[in-house]
Amino acid sequence: MRNTGSAVVILLIVVMVIAAAIAFVARAHRQASVAPLQSAGEQSRSSSQSRSQSQAQGAQDHSRELVADVHSDVLAELGDADRDHMERVILALAQRFTDCSVRGKPLPAVEDVISASGVPDAVSSILSRRSAGVFITVIRNNAVRACVGSIWPHLPSLAQEIAHFAAAAAARDLRRSPIEPWELAKCVYAVSVVGRLERVPP
Repeated sequence: MRNTGSAVVILLIVVMVIAAAIAFVARAHRQASVAPLQSAGEQSRSSSQSRSQSQAQGAQDHSRELVADVHSDVLAELGDADRDHMERVILALAQRFTDCSVRGKPLPAVEDVISASGVPDAVSSILSRRSAGVFITVIRNNAVRACVGSIWPHLPSLAQEIAHFAAAAAARDLRRSPIEPWELAKCVYAVSVVGRLERVPP
């Protein structure tokens, strides 16, 4: 009987060891099969995120291209206009608004400055209905005294854009001290109108 009991105990131990081994192998197999699935899921999420980022970047680039297209022919239209009249009214806007801003005087209406310049309607209409980024540069003694502007338009018309940044040139160029009234007599002005923007490789 003792031998029979011992044999039964040994048999039970063997069965338990085999069962434990089977369970261990099964668990290892499950983990091995789940890992690739998780990896595939992560790859899918990563790919989806990359696509979303690419689409967002593409949309942003397209938006900027559309804006550039809208303003791409501003320079061509300005070039087709009477050059003397166009330069006269643009520089009149720059000088008048800078002068008033420096002296602390009320800023005039843009339309009044354009009208006082005596330019033809064909010239003034371009400044009123088109928009573009501009930079206003104030030069004194052959050196830049102030330069402010933006490559993107912020106001409805080119005339308003010029007037806005001309007034800002008095004190908003933080690289230099504000322009003083006594300096104005020797100041000359340059107005740069931004045309089509083009992407360049980094």
